[in-house]
Amino acid sequence: MIEKIKAGLEYIADFYRTAPVGETLFLMNAGPIPFTYDKPLLIGINILGSLICVHSTAKQFKLRRRLENSVSEHGYDDRAFETTILDWCDRQTARVVTKNCGNLDDYVALCDTNRERMSLANLRHF
Repeated sequence: MIEKIKAGLEYIADFYRTAPVGETLFLMNAGPIPFTYDKPLLIGINILGSLICVHSTAKQFKLRRRLENSVSEHGYDDRAFETTILDWCDRQTARVVTKNCGNLDDYVALCDTNRERMSLANLRHF
C-alpha cells in the first residue's frame, strides 16, 4: 500500500516536472475563474491564459514522448538530448526521461559540458 502511494506521488511529481512553467501558469490562470464569473473581461483573460498554458504543457509532453520513444528504441544517446539543452523547461523534461530510464548522470554530464549554451543555466532543477 505504501509503495502504491509513493509511486502515485512520484507520478504526480514527474507530471509537474515535465512542464513546470506551463502547469504553474495554468494553475494561476484557472484558479481565479470561479471567482471572476461576474467580470467578463477578467474571466476571458483567465480562460485565454489557461488555454495558452495548456498548449505549452502539451508541447512539453510531446517532447517527453519523443524522448522516451528514442530511448526505448535506440537507448540513451547524447544526440537525441542535445536539443533540450537550450531551454530550461526542455531540460526539466529531459531530466524526467533520463531519470526514469536510469541515465540521469549521462544527461547531467552533457549539460555540464554545454553550460555556455544554456539559458537560465544557474536556475535549479526540480
